[in-house]
Amino acid sequence: MSNKAALLKSSIDSAMALHRQGEYPKAAKIYQKILKQDPQNLLALNLMAEASLMLGKTSQALKLADRALKQKPDMPSTCLLRANALARMGQKKAAIEGYNTVLALQPENAPAMLSLGVALRADGENSEAIVTFEKLIELKPDFAHAHFNLANAFKDEGLLDDALLSYEDTLAISPDMPEALTNKAATLLKLDRPEDALESAEHALKLQPSYNAHLNAGNACRNLARVSQAHTHYQNALELAPKDADIHAQIGLLNADQDKQADAIKSFNTALTLARGDKSIEANLALSLLASGNLKEGWQHYEARFLGTEMQDAYAASSIQRWNGEPLAGRSLLIWTEQGIGDILRFATCLPDLMANAQEQHSTVYLKTEPRLISIFKHAFPGVHVSSRHTTQDEEQVELHLPIGSLPRLLRPTLASFENKAAYLTPASEPLKAMEAFVNSLPGSCRVGFAWRSGNMASHRQHHYGTLLDWQPLFAHSNVSVVNLQYGVTEQERDDLAHTLKVPLHEPEAIDLKDDMEAMAALTAAVDIVISPRTAVAVMAGALGKPTFTYGPASDPMCLGTRQMPWFSSMHYEARQSQTPMNETVNKIIQAAKDYF
Repeated sequence: MSNKAALLKSSIDSAMALHRQGEYPKAAKIYQKILKQDPQNLLALNLMAEASLMLGKTSQALKLADRALKQKPDMPSTCLLRANALARMGQKKAAIEGYNTVLALQPENAPAMLSLGVALRADGENSEAIVTFEKLIELKPDFAHAHFNLANAFKDEGLLDDALLSYEDTLAISPDMPEALTNKAATLLKLDRPEDALESAEHALKLQPSYNAHLNAGNACRNLARVSQAHTHYQNALELAPKDADIHAQIGLLNADQDKQADAIKSFNTALTLARGDKSIEANLALSLLASGNLKEGWQHYEARFLGTEMQDAYAASSIQRWNGEPLAGRSLLIWTEQGIGDILRFATCLPDLMANAQEQHSTVYLKTEPRLISIFKHAFPGVHVSSRHTTQDEEQVELHLPIGSLPRLLRPTLASFENKAAYLTPASEPLKAMEAFVNSLPGSCRVGFAWRSGNMASHRQHHYGTLLDWQPLFAHSNVSVVNLQYGVTEQERDDLAHTLKVPLHEPEAIDLKDDMEAMAALTAAVDIVISPRTAVAVMAGALGKPTFTYGPASDPMCLGTRQMPWFSSMHYEARQSQTPMNETVNKIIQAAKDYF
């Protein structure tokens, strides 16, 4: 070996030793000297390309890899390095092509297969990514990062159970992988398992404090109504990522839960400044503005509800001109319903005013709604053309349109505009007669229509409701017959009631309390009073003008900054913090309704 060759070898050996130790800047200086002397040195080109990539000099790494591949195109390691550089530069398609080139040369190259799956996922090709990760797992069953990335792809696809299993497979191989624990926590939250999510997030935080782990832990605590813990985790997340919009939005939601609307509004505005155009954040801002009593700005921002990620609606993008409150002047108007049954029934309180306006201006109103509401709306609004929102019927005749939740912006701009509004629902006579006969057959002088929970009992909602057995003081009144208005599956709860308290919960035979709105309206109208949490049951009772005693969070936006529900003059609302013992609320409701017992 010549002296020159020996010196060259010694230089490369020294650089490689530094390279292995992670001393990339020092190694790169040596590679540069070698390439000045020998520009075609293949080993130096490859090593310099790798060092450049590690130092974040991606363009330089790509150029060096291309120089090396011109000399020897079939080097898998160099092709992989080149593909990695392309991926870092955001050239997803080119990177995918590069990883496939590596696998054509080495079909079992695990790093290339892993990177290909990651690139496919980044390019939105989740199905192909899943196939790639599964193939890699067949090749290397104990490769934790293969299981981890497969879990991430499953999570992206909404295959949450599969994602959870793959995160558990990851952790079986690598129990202390903080990112797997963090993503597992996020998945458990989506599966409505906040206790398990909190455990996973806290495990991750013990290993490596991170923004995402604190955020997941905070979200789990918020779902569990552990306000102090949630606040601590959110503040820790904020310290790690002070300009992240999501954490400011989550702090806003936590403040809103506690009816600290001024603080919530401040947090939402900060989040909007950081993430301009995020309609989901704006929609939450709207709710806090309404809860604070700022109807003007609240209704204005409430329009953002259709443009966020959580509430999409085909009608929101209708090509029909949107009505903004200008004179109808003979033009026909389509109102289409949105959100849940309770929301629809609440916003429909605006329809009598709209109909009067339309009649004065010789305009026709069309209403498209959920099929189960068609019959009661036809009876309540005989001058309106009512049809299913799942058909195109009547659409050709209309010239203007508006979602029903946007009517308050035009017709309920102030609290004063809610005054002296009569109930608008009236049950059909035949169902009413049948239900009155049933109710009159019951013992006692007071027949109480009763519901005790929502149909949606997700973890973040459960603390707003009690159990059927919590209402023992109601059933203890000897002159009261309690009539079931609770929709959904209730057999087990009612059996527990009969077994524990030895009292019945009365219900007509063969009634569908969820979908037969005519029967539900008739039964609600037939009882003397209604006691219910703030669900569709209470809203229907209010729309019928029935004395209604309801309860819900102090932060309820639809209280519009008051301690009552301005929408219904016959409704008594009891504000309740989630930490308040349910028996306190039960006693307050019974005390408020005592004159009827």
